[in-house]
Amino acid sequence: MSHLEIRPVERLERIEAWGMSSFSLAYAYHPTNYFGIMEALDAARAMEVTAAFEGGGNSYGDAFQNAEGVVIDLSRMDRVLKWDPNSGVIVCEPGVTIRRLWQHTIGDRWWPPVVSGTSNTTLGGALSANIHGKNNFRAGPIGEHVRRFDLLLPSGETRNCSPTENSDIFFAAIGGFGLLGAIVSIELQMKRINSGLVEVEARSVANWEDAFRAFESFEARDYVVGWIDCTKCGNGAGRGLLHAANYVEGDPHPEESLSVKSQEIPDTALGWFPRSKMYSVMRKFNTTRRMAFVNTLKFRSGRRESGKVYKTPLAEFNFLLDSAPNWKWAY
Repeated sequence: MSHLEIRPVERLERIEAWGMSSFSLAYAYHPTNYFGIMEALDAARAMEVTAAFEGGGNSYGDAFQNAEGVVIDLSRMDRVLKWDPNSGVIVCEPGVTIRRLWQHTIGDRWWPPVVSGTSNTTLGGALSANIHGKNNFRAGPIGEHVRRFDLLLPSGETRNCSPTENSDIFFAAIGGFGLLGAIVSIELQMKRINSGLVEVEARSVANWEDAFRAFESFEARDYVVGWIDCTKCGNGAGRGLLHAANYVEGDPHPEESLSVKSQEIPDTALGWFPRSKMYSVMRKFNTTRRMAFVNTLKFRSGRRESGKVYKTPLAEFNFLLDSAPNWKWAY
């Protein structure tokens, strides 16, 4: 029987990039354990095609595309295997999302050391892409905080990898996009926090020179993020609004801010408009002239905000992309 005759047509799925910029048809597998991954890899060998791994499906481009090949979706391998609230060390399967990760640990005063702009990223995907966050200039990418992981090779062997054991594989697989195999468990060092809040300072900047000076003045902060008006040219190019934040140490009521409920982003904006519908409003302004107008309004309102210091939940500060679900549809 040829490899063309044993292709499981019932497994063909349309695999689309999160950014909707590309798609392909592939043979999709959704394993829940080691044996399911091996089944998918064996199928790829039998069909004489390549295999690719998918996590939360949040890559803007074609990171997990594999036209007419096998795509192994690891999002169902989502168990927390071990948690030590004393040391802050957690062991997870690759499908655990950043959202589930912080929800599991925040009550014990621990937070992920590095997070993406959305909490829907899986830990395996985050490690494979070696993501950075708003604290990259201080904490580095997420790979800096991984203690060890188990890598399932296409041969069926499992290698335990750390900076001292199989270190060549350890450093190659972090940021390796699954090209060496499947990361099936991850041991991560979490960040100790004493509050679920960060203290934020806003600063308006008039141009790139102003922005770079502001970034330098914020180098001792825990987080820095900037919004830049990309429609502005000339002397005003680079104008925008920066937000620098520090972890709060003297929270009088940490038991409140460290609860999952206090971290949840509200379902409505302005207290009444469903966030799930925000993309429909954003879409109306998605032209060059209208966007320039919106950016001008935001910049002017940002100047009034500049210099103010306020406290906000860690989740709200870090997961800006979650505040407008399906914002990609605005495009």
